[in-house]
Amino acid sequence: ARNVTSEVEQQKKLDALHAAGRELAGLDPELLAEMTLPTRVELLKHNLRRYIHDLLRYDIIELRVLDRRTEELKPLLEEGMTTEAAQRKLFARPTDNGVTGYVAATGRSYLCPDTASDPLYLQGASGARSSMTVPLMYQDEVVGTLNVESPRINAFGPEDLQFTELFSKEIATALHTLELLTAQQSCTVTQSIEAISREIA
Repeated sequence: ARNVTSEVEQQKKLDALHAAGRELAGLDPELLAEMTLPTRVELLKHNLRRYIHDLLRYDIIELRVLDRRTEELKPLLEEGMTTEAAQRKLFARPTDNGVTGYVAATGRSYLCPDTASDPLYLQGASGARSSMTVPLMYQDEVVGTLNVESPRINAFGPEDLQFTELFSKEIATALHTLELLTAQQSCTVTQSIEAISREIA
């Protein structure tokens, strides 16, 4: 006989993460047709915030989306960060852009057990003593980053990293869907302008 409580709890958490991922990416087409782009973004942010809190139990978070043209990591969602950190310009570069820039540039997750002794770390949350940052990957390409912080030293372990990396894939898929919707809306607007121009001509 052996105690399988931990394994059962892990499996429950995995199932919950996958279910949350399906809800994130499975946006109803009829509902979306009635929503403006800003409303779609707010819906995604609301769902992300809820799942990150409820499933992963993280309170201090920052999610950034990569602009592939400029390599800038643009803020999408943050909670618990200082105003300076939330407004800080970061780029997907391995140096001079903190842990977030390093993770976006390398495509590798980064555990920072002690912020006081880590040369890459730039202050995010006031009083943060450890952090974990994972890349958001879609089809082997970085599309953004998820950073979480804690007031405790060495707050994140291998299991935290595993679950966060799993959910990061779901987030990346949802962001990709949103990007497609944005492109589709932009294309529709362009086609409308062209049609009007033809009619005027």
